[in-house]
Amino acid sequence: MPGDLNQQKQILFPAGRDDFERGLRRALEITEGLADHPTLAVSYSNLALVEQDLGNLSAACRLMRKASDIYLSRDDHRMSKAAADWLQQNCPADPQT
Repeated sequence: MPGDLNQQKQILFPAGRDDFERGLRRALEITEGLADHPTLAVSYSNLALVEQDLGNLSAACRLMRKASDIYLSRDDHRMSKAAADWLQQNCPADPQT
């Protein structure tokens, strides 16, 4: 699969970005009942990347912070590091967004 996020979205969701975002939001609605389940963290982090792509950085930071909190609570060090790195790079003014 190509490395470019936009190319990947075109392959995965040929109908467009709206379907991609709608699908991620629906997945989030379904998994929110799972409390701190890792699937919820994945949904939060994926949607954060979509929000970032749409230019909604504050929403992206908020979602990635939620994902990071779940990863940390589950001792998922690989994913918590990835989320922390993303937060540091994209939300430097307020790492607790």
